[in-house]
Order: sequence, then C-alpha cells, then structure tokens
Amino acid sequence: MDSFPSIAFQTSLSTEGILFGVFGFLYSVYSVYSADVTPDNLERAPVVLRLRQVCRVLVGIILLNAILTVYSLIEMDLPSLSDLILAAGFVVIMVAIVLITMLWAFVYME
Repeated sequence: MDSFPSIAFQTSLSTEGILFGVFGFLYSVYSVYSADVTPDNLERAPVVLRLRQVCRVLVGIILLNAILTVYSLIEMDLPSLSDLILAAGFVVIMVAIVLITMLWAFVYME
C-alpha cells in the first residue's frame, strides 16, 4: 500500500484550513477598511484594492488545494463503507470552503 496519497491528503487538508483562515483574516481587514466610506468621503483606502486582489488569488490557491485533496482521496484505497462516508464528508467540506471563498471574493468584495 502506497502511503503517499494519505500523506498528501493530510497535508492538503491542513493547508486548506490555514488558507481558509488567512482568507477570513484578510476579508475582515478588507471589511474594516471598506467601512470607512461615508457619503462625505467616497474614497477607500488604497489597501482595499490590493486586499481584494490577494483574496481572489487565495481563492485560486484554495481551489487548487481542494482539487489536490479530493484527488488524494480518490487515489487512496478506501476499503470500507465508513471510510467512503468520511471521504465524502471531506469532499463536501472542501467544496463548501471553495464556494464560500469564491462568493465572498467575487460577489461581496465589490
């Protein structure tokens, strides 16, 4: 049995969590700087545009990492039904993380 898919899965799953956390932090910083816009002051801070770009790049990295996670699960030999159910749960979580970050980065970050 080849253990590399298992190691790749564990690593990409951990990386996905870290990337999602970084995205959430940057999104909150973006929100703070975007909240300074008032009717008297319509200009946003210069960092807002860069944060939006960085968050959109992070979405691409999160998507690539999710693909690697799902592929490593496919490459593993999952012998039992319980392993398949757990794997399906991880796939659902990966897809949810990708969809949430895409929605935030491309819809809510105007």
